[in-house]
Amino acid sequence: MTTEQANDTPRDVWADDRLGRKPYADFLTTYLRNRCVTERDGAQTLTPFCISIDAKWGEGKTFFLQTWMAALQQEARNPVFLFDAWTSDFDTDPIVAFMAAFKHALDAEIKKLPVAFEAEKALADGVRKLGKAVMPTLKALGRAVVEKHAPGFIGAVADIATESESSNDGETRLDEQLDSAKDTVSEALFKSLLAESTKRKALIADFRKEIERTLRYLADNSAVELPMFVFIDELDRCRPTFAVELLEGLKHVFNIPGLCFVVATNIEQLAHSVKAVYGEGFDGTAYLQRFFDVGYKLPQQDPTKYVVVK
Repeated sequence: MTTEQANDTPRDVWADDRLGRKPYADFLTTYLRNRCVTERDGAQTLTPFCISIDAKWGEGKTFFLQTWMAALQQEARNPVFLFDAWTSDFDTDPIVAFMAAFKHALDAEIKKLPVAFEAEKALADGVRKLGKAVMPTLKALGRAVVEKHAPGFIGAVADIATESESSNDGETRLDEQLDSAKDTVSEALFKSLLAESTKRKALIADFRKEIERTLRYLADNSAVELPMFVFIDELDRCRPTFAVELLEGLKHVFNIPGLCFVVATNIEQLAHSVKAVYGEGFDGTAYLQRFFDVGYKLPQQDPTKYVVVK
């Protein structure tokens, strides 16, 4: 064999697989492809799917995900994307952090196309719509609505609160001012939030359509096939609020045909994160079941197979 031929030989990405995980990855690849894409009468149906890969800390989840992803990249059939949740844990908005990384991955696939304009436009439209849907906070919205429907109300309350420091009746005046404006502001706030919620749902629905259109364009105009595998790692190491908000956002925003989510985590620890957010009496394990279509327990291996005794 010549040196040139040797260099063309694909690298064995599973060469360091001392735990024997490759058969599990091969099985899951076939299983997930069949769950996400079905063909009937020449028509292809895409189904969003999410699977959890459950294993305790130190049992090789990260190696398994990274190597599985490398094997898929080597095969060059399905687009892949790995989101390390732990590295984005400092971000205040998990969905925005995820979207930034997700867009980067899709951009890389789009750039491989000879003519990428349509896919770029669909992705840009989707990101713009999602940005409009997720960026405003309810707190900021509430203040804006109060100012719109009760001009000067917040400033007046601030003035009264200041006066209360030197006036005995300041607290009484504040209560009266609040009571007089409460009904008007509450009704206006409710109507505005209702309208905002309806608009937000529409924007998210449009976002899903644009991303699905981008994925289908990639599949129709390049060598890749769907689904796109989205691997998420280190979720159980994140702040409880970040982990829960990311899962909830993925379920409600990214439940998109053509995407297959593979979340490697310690379900037991993640259930504790759910309890930290919703209360100790909350059933965190049952709550997590709503996010995953199926769970897969990564089999434990005999440690004597990889422990080297000197």
